[in-house]
Amino acid sequence: MAKIVVVYHSGYGHTQRMAQSVAQGADAELLAIDADGNVPDGGWD
Repeated sequence: MAKIVVVYHSGYGHTQRMAQSVAQGADAELLAIDADGNVPDGGWD
């Protein structure tokens, strides 16, 4: 089975809500990054 990760950045929460919906529908993992595109420690396996 393929692994899917939805990677997003959200400044005010709108994109976060959309990313959560997409991740839920695709049975995917959700990963938030900062405005510079940096992945948090331990966020990527």
